[in-house]
This record gives sequence, C-alpha cells and structure tokens, in this order.
Amino acid sequence: MPEMIRALDIAALHALAEIRSESLVAFFSVLSVAGDAMAMLCATLIGFALLVRHGHRALAIGLFVGMVCSTFLTALLKQAIAEARPDALYSVLVEPTYAFPSGHTSAAFAFFGFLAYVALTRERPGFLRKVVVTAAVFYPTLMAFGRLYLGVHYVSDVIAGCVVGLLAAAIGVIVANWLKRRGV
Repeated sequence: MPEMIRALDIAALHALAEIRSESLVAFFSVLSVAGDAMAMLCATLIGFALLVRHGHRALAIGLFVGMVCSTFLTALLKQAIAEARPDALYSVLVEPTYAFPSGHTSAAFAFFGFLAYVALTRERPGFLRKVVVTAAVFYPTLMAFGRLYLGVHYVSDVIAGCVVGLLAAAIGVIVANWLKRRGV
C-alpha cells in the first residue's frame, strides 16, 4: 500500500478512536451483525423470493448474480492482497479475515445498489421509491462508516468495498437486463 494512503488510513483510525463512545460502538456492532455474511444471504434470499413472487424473475436472478459477484470478488481480493486488519489498538472487534476490501461494505453496496436500481426502474415515483432509494444510499454508507468506527478497517478498505459492491450491483443489473431482453 503506498505510504501516503497508509498514513491517511492510520490518521483516520486514530481520529475515530479518539471520539469513540460506548453507545455508538454498541450501535455499529449490531449494524455489523446485520451486515455479516449470514444476514446478507438471508436478505438476498428474501429479495430473490419477493422478486420472483411479483413476476420479476430476471431481476431476482440479477440480484443473486450481483451478490455472488460481490462475495467472490471480495474473497478473491482479500486472498490476493492479504492486507492485515488495523492494529488491535484501534479495533473494537476481532475479525478473522483479511481487511482489503471490506466485505460488509461490498455486500451492502451490492445489495442496496441493486435495490436502488429496482426502485428507480420498476417503482412509480412516490413515497415508497423515495424511502427505498434513501435507504439504498444511507444504509451502505452507514455500514462503511461503522466498519471504520469499530476500527476493523482502513478507509482504503471501505472505499474498495464500495467500488466492488457497486461493480457487483452493475453486473447484476446487466445480467437482469440481458435476461429480460430474452424473455426471462
């Protein structure tokens, strides 16, 4: 990792550690559980089932493909780069995997990025669409910040997680549109 990026990563970790509070640690710890692999698998399966139930098979498959891509790309990059987690001095939680990119962040951006696409293209303008799109922006951003706040990731990890997640969502959208053109 280039030294300037690492210096910024450490400075951000240090600044967040200085302002850490018990109540926010508890909040972001719960949010992290809501964004772990099992929770995101459940969200994906529920989203898949709801889309199929409402006659949107192509979108359901696109969601599934996007989430699989997010998981695969994140795991591949974690193993290839093998970036250690931040020092225990900054960390509130112990995570057994490598840091780069943030899996929680990539999954959140992939899932909610795809959900935003569905809301913007399938939902009529109105309250529900506004709620879904707002949640699709707010939740992944909060997840990314929470991973920083808990000291389990560097800023560069969560930025990479955002990129991986949005790329995976885009792949899901491309697949869904391709399937839709073929009558799925």
